[in-house]
Amino acid sequence: MRQQKNLTLEQRCQVIKEKWPHIQKITRPTLANIYRRHKVGNYKPGYKFCLGRKMDEEKFVCKKQDFLKKLWGHMRQHKRIIYLDETSTMMWEQRSRIWMPRDQPIHMRLQRDRGRSRTVIGAICQEWPFMKFHVTDKTNSACFNTFLKYIIQELGSETRNSVIVLDNHKAHYNQIAKDLT
Repeated sequence: MRQQKNLTLEQRCQVIKEKWPHIQKITRPTLANIYRRHKVGNYKPGYKFCLGRKMDEEKFVCKKQDFLKKLWGHMRQHKRIIYLDETSTMMWEQRSRIWMPRDQPIHMRLQRDRGRSRTVIGAICQEWPFMKFHVTDKTNSACFNTFLKYIIQELGSETRNSVIVLDNHKAHYNQIAKDLT
């Protein structure tokens, strides 16, 4: 069942005919009836990303507390806090429904190479009337640095009195970004 998760019913019938040549009269409705009798249906799969090791909860809480203490210190100094983040949407093809048993859901793994994507890098600040953003094809250091230069240019003389809050995305860890901030 798991090896055939991406096959249509017609393709599955063809696989059955090739694997068991003595069965030549299998049709799409027949296979659908067999699935129904055995409680196999065309359901939405659960997708899981391949993530690396996760840190333990205690270390995670300590890191969050340290971050909040630093942020609170900047707020007490009346610094401008700018929250910068990015989000991507992938253009990969993924099946919305697959044939699987209802009581044994199949979780499909998404590959690392997900094809084309669109990324929106955005920044918000309480003093700005609108969000500032940039749309790009990639989430990499070059695109991030371009947006960071735009934000710093927009800040002008207020750069020294501003703090940019970033997440731990790999693109944020580069020498140009460290030099700009």
